[in-house]
Amino acid sequence: MQPETMLKSIGLTEYESKAYVALLRYGTLTADKISEMASIPLPRVYDTITELQRKGFVLVSKTRPKVFKAVPAATALERYTETHNKRMVSQLDALKMRVKEVSVMLTHIEPELAINDESSGIWSTQKRTNINNLLDDIKQHAKKELSIFSGDLSWIWETSDVLRTIIRKGVRIRVIVKDPAGNPKVAENIRRAKQLGLVVRPGYNGDLRAHVVDTSMASIINKIPIVSDAETNTGSPGTDSQFRYEVMIVNNQPLVTALRENFEAYWKRLK
Repeated sequence: MQPETMLKSIGLTEYESKAYVALLRYGTLTADKISEMASIPLPRVYDTITELQRKGFVLVSKTRPKVFKAVPAATALERYTETHNKRMVSQLDALKMRVKEVSVMLTHIEPELAINDESSGIWSTQKRTNINNLLDDIKQHAKKELSIFSGDLSWIWETSDVLRTIIRKGVRIRVIVKDPAGNPKVAENIRRAKQLGLVVRPGYNGDLRAHVVDTSMASIINKIPIVSDAETNTGSPGTDSQFRYEVMIVNNQPLVTALRENFEAYWKRLK
């Protein structure tokens, strides 16, 4: 790769890259010589050099006519990196402050008209992390017990902190999960769940994936492949491009009760 191309990849313009490389190759040059050696139109040389000087790549003489000299590459690049780092830190700090202001403003917005209960309904997303965040919010509604229909428990690693918090509040968490026989990943997930304090019973062979929160709320998860050969019975971080997810949040008492009874039936059978 040409040095000019490399310089462009870190943010210099085409003319800046050409001018700086010419100065490194040929030493101290006048504007005319830079135009000639770097194939830059003469009227563009001066604004190009001004930018290079501002970025710390070029020194400009006090003589007439002015001559220009390259700052050694190692020094110039180090200064350039430091300048960018300071700018990025400053921008990040400004963004954080702005986000705080926006957060305060948004928390004071109240709906003018409640058309339906937003705690129920079907929600769709294509990112596994989004679905996990939504399910983590649902888990935290539990006051006494959380019952989970699971497949391979692959989500246990991403939600460990939330589960610890729930268990510290005295909530009992029970999980039914597929048989780990011949599948070391599932076995490891089960070990992790038990370490966190979850009560796990393997051998579940159903297709239902759901959380039942006390006797008041439930969430049913539907994992929909968008890649033809995607395996819906397993899951792991990094599979976002293969699936989209739907969560049906239920607070209808008869449906929640039916899900809980279904869970209890499996729980007794898997003793």
